Amino acid sequence: MLGLVVALFVALDAGYRATAGVVLPRAEDSMGILRIIPEFLGGMALYWLGLRWNPAPRLAILLAIATSVLFFGLMQAGVDDRLIVAAAGPFLLGLALLAKSGVRSWLDHPRLLFGARHRSPFIWCMSRC
Repeated sequence: MLGLVVALFVALDAGYRATAGVVLPRAEDSMGILRIIPEFLGGMALYWLGLRWNPAPRLAILLAIATSVLFFGLMQAGVDDRLIVAAAGPFLLGLALLAKSGVRSWLDHPRLLFGARHRSPFIWCMSRC
């Protein structure tokens, strides 16, 4: 499925660049929701991969660190948007596998979790009403 996603993205990008002259991630105005199809299918494939794969905590930590460094490094380097979009999927998969593996950190402190759940007055009111 990931191969199909890559092929679809390359085909859509090549067609859009030939007609409009810009890369597919910059096609918000003219293609609208159609430009998201490859990314959505890629997200589904990574989701299925994440369901089947249960890495050991150390591997999950290494994967999360490696994909984070790659993703944020590409963003800071100012590379082509298509590479940043491609790195976003493994970044999110790495974070999801980190949570799935049971790794605990200072971010799991109950006060931080409470603050994240009740950060807006609307959410606080809806949980109390």
